[in-house]
Amino acid sequence: ALGLVDNYFAMEDPAAMTLDPVRRETWVRSKLTVDPMRGATAGETSSVDADGGAPVEGGASLSERAERLRMASNSTVLVRGIVDRLDLARFDDGSIGLVLSDYKTGKAPDLKYGPATNRRIMEEKFWQLKVYALLIREMDSAKVKIGTSPTENLDIAGTPLRMLRLMYLTSPDGSGRTLEYDLGRTEKERDASLRTIHEDIVDTWLSLHEDVMTGSPTTFRHCDRPFCDCHVIRPFFKEGSLWNKKES
Repeated sequence: ALGLVDNYFAMEDPAAMTLDPVRRETWVRSKLTVDPMRGATAGETSSVDADGGAPVEGGASLSERAERLRMASNSTVLVRGIVDRLDLARFDDGSIGLVLSDYKTGKAPDLKYGPATNRRIMEEKFWQLKVYALLIREMDSAKVKIGTSPTENLDIAGTPLRMLRLMYLTSPDGSGRTLEYDLGRTEKERDASLRTIHEDIVDTWLSLHEDVMTGSPTTFRHCDRPFCDCHVIRPFFKEGSLWNKKES
């Protein structure tokens, strides 16, 4: 543990920071619309096209599935989390914006592969922070204040969140390492990136909702997490067993 602390101070000297911390350990939350095109990041372009996007399992598009859920009076899904740190920063182009930082005690990824593979790894590692960035974008659009404690009295409403930072306190060589992800210089670029995350969340939520509505645990697609036993347990659920046995 002391080694991780040493790595942090080697990465960032709190006495000589160029960033201005404005929020720490702060809840962010938003009720996301099941139709991403009704959210704060809606724009002229989207990975969901004018026809409602490509058909998914069952032949229905994301928009069609979202419409069915709206008809069932479940038009939003609550997503929330705690961000480690929000900073104010001046970027190279002279603009001022927010930087969202997240501390990681695990090892930084080794970006030793080709550009396409490294890009995929970066997208996967920054997915969680993109979710937080989406929530902050939605909160700002709805004029919901981020942070409520007396020490968080700096008004950051309307300040764009541009940069994401993963601060890994260790890496394959044992040192600390910081990875950065620029959401984009313009609001259009940032919204396009975050709208994709909105669509990912909605797709996951709709899939869960559809599975639950079947009333069968066997419809769940097994995860690939080695620590989870769902892929071992679920084959034991059989027709006529306790989970769907009718009361006499």
